[in-house]
Amino acid sequence: MNAGPTTSQIAGATRGPFAGGWTGFLAVGVAVYIVIAIAVSLAGLPSSPALDFFLLTSDMPASIAATVLAIVAARSARDPANRRTWKFLAAALATYVVANLVDTIYRLLELDPFPSLADAVYFTFYILLFWGFLIAIRASAQRVPWGRLLLDSFILILGFGTFFWYFVISPTAAADQQDFWRFALSQAYIAVDCLMLMAIGVLLMNSARAPMRRSTILLLAAGFSMIFLGDIVWATSAVTVGYQLGDFSDVLYLGCYVGLAAAAHSQVRDRWQLKARSSAMGSTAAQSVPYAAMLMSFLVLVYFAAGDASNPVTVMTVSIFV
Repeated sequence: MNAGPTTSQIAGATRGPFAGGWTGFLAVGVAVYIVIAIAVSLAGLPSSPALDFFLLTSDMPASIAATVLAIVAARSARDPANRRTWKFLAAALATYVVANLVDTIYRLLELDPFPSLADAVYFTFYILLFWGFLIAIRASAQRVPWGRLLLDSFILILGFGTFFWYFVISPTAAADQQDFWRFALSQAYIAVDCLMLMAIGVLLMNSARAPMRRSTILLLAAGFSMIFLGDIVWATSAVTVGYQLGDFSDVLYLGCYVGLAAAAHSQVRDRWQLKARSSAMGSTAAQSVPYAAMLMSFLVLVYFAAGDASNPVTVMTVSIFV
């Protein structure tokens, strides 16, 4: 009776070409479609009903494809923590598709979609996604001392949190507001996006001990980070200059699906749990995340202390930064 490949066989096995199988074909198709869609968005074509409809719905094919790939990834995962993580990621992406659909219907009806029912669905997406991140982080934390994890996470949150507060949240809060609820919801989006970006940082920091490949985590981080950055750009423009179809945030929204589809297909290729492998370069990159957070925090200090070179505070700030 064939009991399946052994751990040593799996660890030493070479995976097939990335484009192999229907999931590989779909992931590559998503990437090709996104390149075309972004090119159309940035081409500066004259406005027309057909172009406006395409720009409004351009992310739907890619989002549906990424959701299908995530569902297959969840079904193919062998490690329990990995499987639970992908189940929540798939549920989050399916919720995101529904939210985009509701938002598109509002816009087709020429209704103001902000705030709306779509926003409630979007926040459900955040809850599911954050829960998936927590499962992966908890599985990683079981292989590392909790004290170290909490300390590094605290450094990361303080460092990047300071940067987001002074350069993202605070400027939009100081903008001249006309609609309180629009402003409050925009700030809520920015806050949860910053929180999600920091959660991704914690996951990357422990990627060497995560229940999935580091390359898969990096692809997930790249994809979801583009969503969160797109949200920040969109929310910032929504309370200042106003949102227009084809804005830079739409390009970020489109680009995110390349990483998400590639990550899901990468997981599908790992049908058996692989033996943990780490490299010096990967470990160093993961351990450098808290230092990057400290660098961001020092950058804020230098920004606000710059000006009077003779001021001792300025001198000490620059010295600490260096």
